[in-house]
Amino acid sequence: MTNLNLISEPQPLAPTPLPWGWREIGKATLFMIVGTLVLSAVLAGIIFATGRPLAESAKMSSAPVFIAVTAIYTMVVLGVYLFAVRRPGSSWGQLGFRPFDWWWAPLAPVLTTLQLMGMALINLVLVLPFTDGAFENPQIEQITGGMSLTPVDFGVLLVLIAIIAPIAEEIFFRGMLYPVMRQRWGVPVAITANALAFALLHVIPILLPGLFFVGLILAWVRERSGSIGPTILMHALQNALVLWGIYMSFATTG
Repeated sequence: MTNLNLISEPQPLAPTPLPWGWREIGKATLFMIVGTLVLSAVLAGIIFATGRPLAESAKMSSAPVFIAVTAIYTMVVLGVYLFAVRRPGSSWGQLGFRPFDWWWAPLAPVLTTLQLMGMALINLVLVLPFTDGAFENPQIEQITGGMSLTPVDFGVLLVLIAIIAPIAEEIFFRGMLYPVMRQRWGVPVAITANALAFALLHVIPILLPGLFFVGLILAWVRERSGSIGPTILMHALQNALVLWGIYMSFATTG
């Protein structure tokens, strides 16, 4: 019978010692940073060369931005592959692509709801008092470019934000990074440090407390399930719900 005790002993995450470590994480991170800078320069050059108005390229659903962001996330996965998966004795399974107990699937929407409620409460209590009551998620401007969204925009953004981004981010944060932290510092510190890294590397100061809370839950689920399957599902659900809210606020029938 399946054990439904969430505080039972988790499944082992990866062999000890791991096939990769901090040096490989550093190389993968540098690879991603350099790749992002190169892609950003290429994108700016294309926009300039084609004479495309910047306003038309402001939305994340515009072709140049969509291609560039997708390429960046592809480089994240490629960095993990080159410096973790290809290591001797390593595999995608050791990063967390493993089967997980069936009950994590129905539990994921519940935990995702708690994530969103917790994030909203944290923003209300910890962030709003320091913004003179004018809190606004800067991701909205990044996604919409301050422009209305069509159903096509929503479909394109759904692919990027609710599918591509969660897979790439979970592969790096909970797949490659978390096992190294766990092996070096133990479970409580690793969960906390992983959540902090997740929040900081989004480079959105006003959202740092909320993202830290989300990172705690995702790292905890990674630990208890022994898989990144549930964390990808939760991450995707949260991004899809947030995107739906943004779309409903900026929707147009045009």
